[in-house]
Amino acid sequence: MTTIPDPEKLATVLTERFGISLVSGVSRDDQGPIFDFRPADLHENEGFLIRTTVGWRSIVSHFEIGRFGAELLREMSRSSREQKNTFASLARELSGKDGKFRFRINGNQCNPLEPSTWPESWNGLELEIERTPVMIDHESGEDIGDKVLLWAGGLLGMVLSLLPLEEEISSGLPEGALRRVEVNRYERSRINRAICISVHGAQCKVCGLDFKERYGEIGRGFIHVHHVVPVSQMNADYKIDPVSELVPVCPNCHSMLHRQNPPLLITELKQYMLENESAES
Repeated sequence: MTTIPDPEKLATVLTERFGISLVSGVSRDDQGPIFDFRPADLHENEGFLIRTTVGWRSIVSHFEIGRFGAELLREMSRSSREQKNTFASLARELSGKDGKFRFRINGNQCNPLEPSTWPESWNGLELEIERTPVMIDHESGEDIGDKVLLWAGGLLGMVLSLLPLEEEISSGLPEGALRRVEVNRYERSRINRAICISVHGAQCKVCGLDFKERYGEIGRGFIHVHHVVPVSQMNADYKIDPVSELVPVCPNCHSMLHRQNPPLLITELKQYMLENESAES
């Protein structure tokens, strides 16, 4: 019998990771449980849905746009080259995890890894990723939850990478006021951070610490993100690749990386740690 994790807890993890409020639900069909995630502040007809179906030996995440989501689709088609390259980077990493894409624009098959080949104007979008075969412990709600977060989170990151985002500013503005925030391209955006974690996981790349394993559910998804290229070395036109230039690390290792300027490399800090462990043994 399949143990179904709490969809609200999964939505909370994705909400904290991406900085966008999500609502969730779960249902079942002949394949298995189906998890739905959608933006809380958009009507379902004007927003989008990430639907993830967990089969016996497969998992499929599917993007659906609302019936009146034409404006949302136009915004995605107008995304910058930088945004589309981020989409492609994440697609490449998920493909490396044996994910198979179905990606159609205007009814035509497109390569998610080659944004330069996409049409400029979009009137239709089909986006789906499937991982099969995949080993799933259906008696473990934690295992199912982790796989849903990986594939639903990956697809959500791809979608959000193509959307313009606004940020709520409370200081000096009326309550609830919104304005577009102009920031340098190297700002530590929530989306870049979330894409990094979706690709690399929430385990420290130096010491291996996983906060969920150490502290339980409260630690799920918690991790710092380190810039491989120091922010101080970037100019306003610098374009971050969140897959190759951001690395998940625990707070302790993050501090140690910055014990010198320029920061230590991940490999250098790992070597220090291994040498110290060898000296103590």
